[in-house]
Amino acid sequence: KKLIEEAETTGIALDAGLCVPFWLAARELVRGLTEHRNIPINDQLTAYFGSKYIRTLDDLDDQEGKTLAVFPYFGIGDELRMACIYPHIRKRVKNAHLIMGCTPRLHSLFARSFPNIEFVSVDRSYRGISWISINKHDQYFNIIGSDLVKVFDNIGLNLASTSCSVALQMNLLPDFMKGYDSLSGEAYLIPDPDRIVLWQRRLASYRRKGPLVGLSWCGNLRNHARNVHYLDVQQLLPWFEQTDITFVNLQYGYRHEELAFLEQHFPGRLVNFDDLDLMDDFEGIAALMSCLDLVISPATTVIEVAGGVGVPSLLFLNSAGLCWRKKGLDAEASSEIYPYQLWTEVWHNSIRCIEGQKLGDKESLVQAILQILRIKCAQNKLKWGRGAAYRMD
Repeated sequence: KKLIEEAETTGIALDAGLCVPFWLAARELVRGLTEHRNIPINDQLTAYFGSKYIRTLDDLDDQEGKTLAVFPYFGIGDELRMACIYPHIRKRVKNAHLIMGCTPRLHSLFARSFPNIEFVSVDRSYRGISWISINKHDQYFNIIGSDLVKVFDNIGLNLASTSCSVALQMNLLPDFMKGYDSLSGEAYLIPDPDRIVLWQRRLASYRRKGPLVGLSWCGNLRNHARNVHYLDVQQLLPWFEQTDITFVNLQYGYRHEELAFLEQHFPGRLVNFDDLDLMDDFEGIAALMSCLDLVISPATTVIEVAGGVGVPSLLFLNSAGLCWRKKGLDAEASSEIYPYQLWTEVWHNSIRCIEGQKLGDKESLVQAILQILRIKCAQNKLKWGRGAAYRMD
């Protein structure tokens, strides 16, 4: 912190991409979120769109009848998490024509959840131009700079070009998040009620055996930096060996060998619905989650959907880089799982953050979650959050 402040004092330019995670890890939430406005994509968008590109709603001129187009940045999990501010944006720009670009896979879910906002399906390649598959090249043919593919495709470019003002979702967070108590933490995603009924019927026979726990243990992309947050399938074994809980698979990606491993050693204990696309069918995923008693996941898209829907969830943390998401200690719940602790998550009241006895120790992290499964889940004592608001028992 001292080095960064000295650099700023002496006029040394620092990469905002490095400053964001630092300030968040230091639990300086507002400073970290505000630093998003300084990452390179902002200057690039200003170069393309001039003064119509804004980094805060404070820069909006007269709103009456004018169109504001807001686009997500980063990954789909970030888009889901940050969608909690959409009602606040709508209220703030009530006289403007507000249009939200969104990942096509989320369009119907968002349109139902935020009925007073217009959504347009806009694709993006948030990892850059090299990640665009050859069959999608035409979608980006009109993009005037390769850096812009991280924000939108041809449809998004047209929307941005014809709007009076353009903004990125992430930059608007500091307009509403002024500290750890700024957000209500309430659920904001509304699953399809018809699909909930279908999932309730499919889960009925499993529910008679006890609680149903959704399970994901890693993200789709694996590398050294990401793996510290994830678990390997072998590390999950104590949860199966020392409880009789039925788990429901929420692990997306190509995990056929891992699923086969668990089925071989614990037949029927991890329910996997082959007809549900866990990568792309967010309507099905949200409806299924709303029928579960608990979801366990690292910081991936899975936990963001669970938090948005409002189902009680455990977000397991294993590095200081994610500890900024801890809002406050849940003393009551923590007292039952000593020496481990549960923390309310800053974005969602229904999520509790859990760690091992020391960061980086995956063995104690697994034991901490085992305590939850033994003491609270098995005894139906999950009380945090408002639960699955759309569950119909």
